Amino acid sequence: IMSAREIHRALYTDNIYRLILETAVSVTSAQRGCFLRSVDGRVEVAAAIDVHPAVGDRPSPFMSAIAERVRTRGTPMRWAERAPAFELDTASGDVFTNGLATPVLLHGRVDGVILVLDRVRNAFDANDEDNLLVLGGEAAVAIQNARLRDEIHGAFVTTLALLADLVEAKDPYTRGHCERVSRYARATARRLKLSDAQQQVACYAALLHDIGKIGISDDILNKAGPLTPQERARMQDHVRIGNALLGKVPILRDVADVVLRHHEWYDGRGYPDGVAGDAIPIEARVVSVVDAYCAMIDERSYKEPFTEEDARAELHRWAGTQFDPRVVEAALEAIDAVDGGSTDIGECGPLPSILARRLIEMASPP
Repeated sequence: IMSAREIHRALYTDNIYRLILETAVSVTSAQRGCFLRSVDGRVEVAAAIDVHPAVGDRPSPFMSAIAERVRTRGTPMRWAERAPAFELDTASGDVFTNGLATPVLLHGRVDGVILVLDRVRNAFDANDEDNLLVLGGEAAVAIQNARLRDEIHGAFVTTLALLADLVEAKDPYTRGHCERVSRYARATARRLKLSDAQQQVACYAALLHDIGKIGISDDILNKAGPLTPQERARMQDHVRIGNALLGKVPILRDVADVVLRHHEWYDGRGYPDGVAGDAIPIEARVVSVVDAYCAMIDERSYKEPFTEEDARAELHRWAGTQFDPRVVEAALEAIDAVDGGSTDIGECGPLPSILARRLIEMASPP
């Protein structure tokens, strides 16, 4: 039985196919199996347990033939122990002698095939078939919900990108700044081995860290000379404005907290509240370092750009005062990786994973 905690984890962390397959293997006493789905007209493995085709690969010819038969007929197929052994993977020599394949029907068509193999005792029977048919129906609903989640996430990310564009349209000197800070932030968070949710918070907070500048006048944003004390105080208000804007969206509350704190100093001399050390969220400490680096190498209305060498030297100089020293080291490594063209950075990831942390906690027993 899928618990509320498992459902939330699957829906919000992209493990839905794995969870369905694990349930199928468990309820039928199978030893292994795979979930096959069609992607752009091509059958591929969506989840696998103890079989050699990896996730994203094409299934073996035999599995493909089984999937095609089930897809065409729209009905389950099982074969008994007395049937000849079928090669699962010629290269590895693995074989299986019994199995059960069941369609996953979505809107009246076969959207995937659950394949369970090598029952622990005896062959698969009609009861196993019935159980998988029921599971297939539940799986179809879960898969549809996961796809709707992805569509919502795509629309949400587009909206966030538009918000970031609004800031850049208002301040021409920040053109491309937020996206670059975001790339450095997610790479830094990964090197610090932060949790997936923390990496996502750091990534989105970096993308939106200047959103509060929407509430700052153009005269202050684009002033060529030094700011007066009053203008500086007004500029510093952008963290509170950004926090207030983002905090109205429940899924962005963690992001809003980071936006509020990304100008705090490690030694407590920053703004808006003089928070210090580990009391500053680690994601905010990440954004602080990479934002400062990007600001130094950017041309601004009031300064010429630093060289990369000078900017790196400044980060080292202020480590332990303005910046968390551990974050500085991780950020410099991350900057080298991103600037070196690393393809291992990835995207920010689905924001629902941030919300999932709370949902899982709510679904867990006290």
